[in-house]
Amino acid sequence: MMGLGDVSEKVIPKMGILSAPAGKGNITSRYFVPDKCHASHAVTGSVCVSAACNIEGMVAHPLYKDTGSVVTIEHPSGFISVDMVCENVDGDYKFTRAALVRTAKPLMMGEVYYDETAE
Repeated sequence: MMGLGDVSEKVIPKMGILSAPAGKGNITSRYFVPDKCHASHAVTGSVCVSAACNIEGMVAHPLYKDTGSVVTIEHPSGFISVDMVCENVDGDYKFTRAALVRTAKPLMMGEVYYDETAE
């Protein structure tokens, strides 16, 4: 329907749906890859959304609740925060910082026994 052709076996294009924040974040995003909603949010997509929040005229800008340089994006698994520094000089945007922290949850916990005398 969007004229993208058959993307059922592809990993591109990446698309997102944005809305105003529902919780304590700055914006809400659903990230699609390409035929299903991503369980969380990709880092590259997070940087793009954060940049768009800072640029007047972008779809994200009026939805964004500005609280400083850190853009917190709400997504299905929680949130991801990007520390984005953007300078706007007469409509020319210069991004000088995009920093974030990746997190992971443990997949398993256990004990391993080994024989110290084995070769």
